[in-house]
Amino acid sequence: MAKVDLTVHYSGPALNDGRMPITDLAPALLGLSNAIQAIREIEDPSGDPISIDIQATSRGSFVVDFLIANGSDFIRYAADLLNGENSTAFINLTGYISIFSGVVQLIKKMFGHKIRSVIKNQDGQVTLHLDDDTSLTVPASHLRAFQDLEVRKSIEQTVRPLKRSGVDLIEFSSTKNIAVSIASSEADDFDSPVAKSEELQSSTSEVYLQLVSVAFEHGKWKFSDGSSQFFAKIADTDFLTNVRKNEVQFGSTDSLRVRMRTIQTMTEGGNITAEHIIEKVLEHRKGSREIELDFEDPAENSKS
Repeated sequence: MAKVDLTVHYSGPALNDGRMPITDLAPALLGLSNAIQAIREIEDPSGDPISIDIQATSRGSFVVDFLIANGSDFIRYAADLLNGENSTAFINLTGYISIFSGVVQLIKKMFGHKIRSVIKNQDGQVTLHLDDDTSLTVPASHLRAFQDLEVRKSIEQTVRPLKRSGVDLIEFSSTKNIAVSIASSEADDFDSPVAKSEELQSSTSEVYLQLVSVAFEHGKWKFSDGSSQFFAKIADTDFLTNVRKNEVQFGSTDSLRVRMRTIQTMTEGGNITAEHIIEKVLEHRKGSREIELDFEDPAENSKS
């Protein structure tokens, strides 16, 4: 069972007595745990989850010692010792902490800059060309984690105590001499970026729709396609004009043949949404008001 430690040291006048509000500490430590777990999922998506535990704190300001382990089963540990996998697991754990440290450093260096281009190198590194004509070369794993929204949100949560008066510094260090610090003046630099909605696909088709309700105030009408109900924006201005002039009237069973565009989007929260836009109303079909009489076939009468 591979293990590696990580120490988090919060310091500042507000913490001189070695105490820290749990409402500040608990979310920050959960953010750190989530960040490392998210990095593990990026680098080894099919691997086993790692366990992250708190050890007894050290004296001074406010220090929290983490114990990060890969697996806890004794039989598995014995097998690892025999086949040498334990060393690989240890390398992986230290690698996750190294990536976490690298992301923190990359956020600090990237603040206020835009990336113009990314060049992949053959040695597993990437070179970032920035908008001020400078460049950074970092491991590709650091950039992957830097671009991951879950990692960024978790790091922001970890850094949040620095926005509290009297907390001046957070230091992260481990037995592998991986160390990085964040000052309170840098706290806002770690606010996670707002994810943009991503359009997945757009398709246009001719369909028949039945009107459920009309809503002029927000420009969207409610329709049914026979299997579900949804709102759709009417983009056909000629049709809307005729409706407003009362030149088009609807019955409860009327239907419209329309050319409708459907746009699927992935929101910043990771949900898929669909927007419907009726580009053109092609036909207005009145619903049935009379029962069609079933007349006898004259050809049948002539046979009798």
